[in-house]
Amino acid sequence: MNHTKPGSLWCLQASLWIFEKKLNNTQVLIVLDDLNEKSHYDCLVGKRDWYCKGSRIIVTTRNKYVLNALQVDEAYKPQILNLVQSLQLLSIHAFKTKSPPEDFESISGELASTAVGLPLTLEVIGSYLSNKPEKVWEATLKKLEKIPDDQVQKKLRISYDELTHEQKQIFLDIACLLTGMEKTYASYMWNNCSYYSEKELYDLCLMSLVKIGDDNVLRMHDQLKGLGREIIHQENFGNPGARSWLWDQEEARGVLKECRETEKVEVLSLDHLDKELPFTKILILGHCGNLLEIDPSIGKLNNLRELNISWTKIKKLPDTI
Repeated sequence: MNHTKPGSLWCLQASLWIFEKKLNNTQVLIVLDDLNEKSHYDCLVGKRDWYCKGSRIIVTTRNKYVLNALQVDEAYKPQILNLVQSLQLLSIHAFKTKSPPEDFESISGELASTAVGLPLTLEVIGSYLSNKPEKVWEATLKKLEKIPDDQVQKKLRISYDELTHEQKQIFLDIACLLTGMEKTYASYMWNNCSYYSEKELYDLCLMSLVKIGDDNVLRMHDQLKGLGREIIHQENFGNPGARSWLWDQEEARGVLKECRETEKVEVLSLDHLDKELPFTKILILGHCGNLLEIDPSIGKLNNLRELNISWTKIKKLPDTI
């Protein structure tokens, strides 16, 4: 829901006018996952009286104000895991059983206690510790105990910090840009960078940091995605052009307009910028459409390994330039 484009919403509104006529007196079940704006609901669902009695509309959201704006009939808040449930979840991912082995009971209980009520943390930490010796469990517990309960990202970062360079690159690629992409397409880029993506992805999935659906699409939990993006922000808070990944469109617009330093950029995403940037001075498109060069006026992009362009107009520069 949070990736819906303004143009797409307008099209949906037009379509709903047609659907309203067809949906009248129709019993439906509609599920909207991770809704963050009431306007998205209005465009996707329309009005309640369009549907006949017995219809159900289910909405999940992290923003209770959305539910208030929708004036929902009933609201359900999932209960957090207690210590017993937390230990069980940790054990499932660490030992593939609902309870830890006898020699790991004590340390497992302490670890579950530090992350009680945090399912994702328990899943990621448990997956990371699977088949690890007890000394690794003890070291992980010491790290967790130093992190305040409300700093979930820091708890999740314990697993990230143990990744290889190639695994970190793939994790950050997915977090910053490639969530929702078909794995095959992303693998072309990774293999070209000698990341051996099949093995790295397999390891990331084992650690519960990445998931691949039955449709072969790359998926990542929002909290893990937030962790990846925060790691990139920390590379340079004041200068987006000095970061490895540049996906935020406002930041990309600023970097390209102001011709800032771009030598560190490895992954660049341009989306809906055709009216904002002078593309006649930015991009040169080869005769066959498969050769893309970056005009030196926006800085050096020697380390660029991926350029993602969508809904953007590209014009060929005159040969004299």
